[in-house]
Amino acid sequence: MSFVRILVSLFIGVMLVVSCGSETEDRHEEHQPDAPVEGEQPEMPGQMQEPADVDLDDEEIEKFVDAAIEIQNIHMGAQEGMAERIEEEGMDLQRFQEIQAAQQQGETDATDEELEQFQSIMQAIQADQAGLQEEMEDVIEDAGLTVQRYEEIANAVQFDEELLREIESKMDERMQGQMPQQAPQDPR
Repeated sequence: MSFVRILVSLFIGVMLVVSCGSETEDRHEEHQPDAPVEGEQPEMPGQMQEPADVDLDDEEIEKFVDAAIEIQNIHMGAQEGMAERIEEEGMDLQRFQEIQAAQQQGETDATDEELEQFQSIMQAIQADQAGLQEEMEDVIEDAGLTVQRYEEIANAVQFDEELLREIESKMDERMQGQMPQQAPQDPR
């Protein structure tokens, strides 16, 4: 998977975690989804729909790249923070991931104590994620885009290989420019 697609997935994933966060606490309550409009396909959370043509100029691509790089930096810090939070709460990271995967499949072999600990950790992570979402939205707006426009571009990248290559190229250039330059080796 390409770097840009990973970034897009990360952003969308964080947005979904935050928007669905309250549902994790209330899994035991029945939830009836809104009925789809007749003739309309129900949309699954996180499902990408093929976009209409997105008209972009170089300036907007640069803004997207700026925001995407900052979002990736935020995400990396958040991942470290989540791992630390899990360990601070006394749960092994691998066990946390096992319980999370099992719950997504609707089954778990976790003890009541582990489930209580897991829920406590999830609540803390969701609280952190809310701040993370605001931070990412600020980054997008500081780059000169609206969140809606960023999402439109991110969605378009999923379906437009030419746009994907252009953005990857610009991100590579930018990342190369951010790396510290090594001093030339003395051939002696």
